[in-house]
Amino acid sequence: MTRPAMSGSYDQYIDLDETLRLLRAELKREFPGTTFSIRRSRGTGYGWVRVAWTDGPPSEAVAPILRGYEGGGFDGMTDSSYSVQHQAADGNGTPVRVQYGTRGINWEHHISDARLARAIRLVLGYFGDWAHPELAALALSDPDDAAVLQRASNIFPRHSRSQDAYMMARAAIEGTGQAPDDLRRACQ
Repeated sequence: MTRPAMSGSYDQYIDLDETLRLLRAELKREFPGTTFSIRRSRGTGYGWVRVAWTDGPPSEAVAPILRGYEGGGFDGMTDSSYSVQHQAADGNGTPVRVQYGTRGINWEHHISDARLARAIRLVLGYFGDWAHPELAALALSDPDDAAVLQRASNIFPRHSRSQDAYMMARAAIEGTGQAPDDLRRACQ
């Protein structure tokens, strides 16, 4: 429900239900092939929202949309909450200050085993057997994603270069700066 502001800090308040409808619609429009789970907290956490998705776009592509619907947040350093107003235009194009009904939005991007195994294969193919010769041979020859991930999980904690390959695979999927551009594109 949209209603006029009750105080002078904003021009329009959009309640939590309407905010979540708007958020769902924008995520669906921007990322049509991805299913997002949007859950609201109840009780003392009322107004906090959790958004999760598997594979799909990297967090850096989704975060600006989610931040656009935050009506507030929490500062752990000062143990205090704060409000966030957004600029929007009303039906006539006049700028208005909007307060959304969320207190904050947390998000989590899950990566499926198949996508992670594919990224590990791409990283190992890109760097050769630099990370670990046994893992490179397995990852490049075994089509079973579960076997690759199981063997990788046994090797990664013991070998720093293997751990680097795992982190590089996750960075390539998320599109962060740790991975070379061509490897990042291949993992998307």
